[in-house]
Amino acid sequence: MMSVMCHRLIVSIFFWVITINLSLPCAYSNPKPAVLFTNKTGDRVKVYVEVVTTPSLRAQGLMHRKSLPKNQGMLFVFPSNTIQPFHMKNTFITLDMIHINANMEIVGIISNTKPLTSTTYQIDAPSMYVLEVNGGWAQKISKTSSVQFINIKTESY
Repeated sequence: MMSVMCHRLIVSIFFWVITINLSLPCAYSNPKPAVLFTNKTGDRVKVYVEVVTTPSLRAQGLMHRKSLPKNQGMLFVFPSNTIQPFHMKNTFITLDMIHINANMEIVGIISNTKPLTSTTYQIDAPSMYVLEVNGGWAQKISKTSSVQFINIKTESY
């Protein structure tokens, strides 16, 4: 009698554990947002990004942060394809800024911006997305690299 009760208890616990595990989100069901660059020879470089879409988050950007992990960055998503000026006020990290237009083409790269300055950084071509990464990172890509967003909504905000 006791073994039947133990068996039922073990079976019940097994199904309860299976049910709980199936209801939890899978690590692969919600991968991190990323930007993938592919050069003409097929070499790929990926950077994981924090996506900022609202005016207040875009204004805050990477200000007041002391570091940015390797191969990570911040992707600014704008509502329209226009000239996008940036400054480094209250930004402690030297950054590269990669400007991407609405057609997913790199239209400009600003390298090694100077931290804690009010200098305006912009390019002369419209962009809808600007990717900020650690200074020097953009050497891994070229202006002719193709750009692909992974797990990033690209609708206008």
